[in-house]
Amino acid sequence: MEMREEQPNNKLVFDRSIWITIALTAVIGLFVMGYKFLTYSDCTGADFTFERDQLIAGQIVSFKDQSPEAIEWEWTFGDGSPPAAGEEVLHVFKHPGEYAVTMQVDGGCAVRKKVIVRKREPAARTSRYPDFSMPPTARVGEPVRFTDNTAGANEWQWSFGETMQVDDTTKNPTYVFQSSGVKTVTLIVNGKERYAAKKRITVFARPVEEPEFDLDLPERAELEQKQLRDTISIAEVPLAPPLKPVPQNRAPELSRIQLEDYLLQVAEEQRAPETLSPFCCEGFDTRVRANGKEQSLLVLLQDIQGEKISIGNLEVLKHKETGCISFIKVDYNRKKVLGIF
Repeated sequence: MEMREEQPNNKLVFDRSIWITIALTAVIGLFVMGYKFLTYSDCTGADFTFERDQLIAGQIVSFKDQSPEAIEWEWTFGDGSPPAAGEEVLHVFKHPGEYAVTMQVDGGCAVRKKVIVRKREPAARTSRYPDFSMPPTARVGEPVRFTDNTAGANEWQWSFGETMQVDDTTKNPTYVFQSSGVKTVTLIVNGKERYAAKKRITVFARPVEEPEFDLDLPERAELEQKQLRDTISIAEVPLAPPLKPVPQNRAPELSRIQLEDYLLQVAEEQRAPETLSPFCCEGFDTRVRANGKEQSLLVLLQDIQGEKISIGNLEVLKHKETGCISFIKVDYNRKKVLGIF
């Protein structure tokens, strides 16, 4: 019996499952490449700008896309607000802080910028009352200079508290007081009598000149005998009686409780602020410490006018002789909605 050697088969034999795997991988790869090709976005030049150099809480700011040929936009502002769409969008940051603003164009390219939003400073309140300066004291018969510093004033009505009428209509008048006492100086500008500014000035009496006595002491005469000398004695000249102090005009009486009512009524706009000035030594310039801050009475009245306030503590210092208010210390709170602090 003849035996034959079996030759080995060197051909590679692939399992059918391998072919299927290779085919699926190729199809998936082609699909992914096609999707990327169709959705590809060129991010070169993608950018956005905003119009303000400094962002302030509560102010509207505009963001605008600068990307070429973009057709879809989605904006997020990093403050929890809903996304916005559009080539240019407006946004308001309600609170100060640091935020990341992101713009995504055409569903692909994303540009992110950090912005800093600063706290909104309260606007300076302009005074409706005239502003003028003068010395705190004067003397009868001596000229006193008054200077108006009111912006936009072109008409002036000055009353210096002696004639009950308009004494001068120039911007910076000079006045000579004829009598002593505490005088109330009133200035009205541009005919607005409701916003008259008032200040107090203390006028002292003219100093009394001491009389000069021309008493020549006679020389001692030498008697003929040169032994006797007459001594001429001069009687002492009696001194003039001491001058009585000039009585000071007293300011109208105002208690602490009445002052508190005045402040509350000014805040509720039930009383004009100028009605409080005659009770104070320096008028609207009277020193006030409100909530620990040094200021004038005028600034305090402007701050509380039209506000809902509650006064917690109120202290008053008065001038010993005139009874006018020289210093006010007050602590108050502003009420919010429904009277809740």
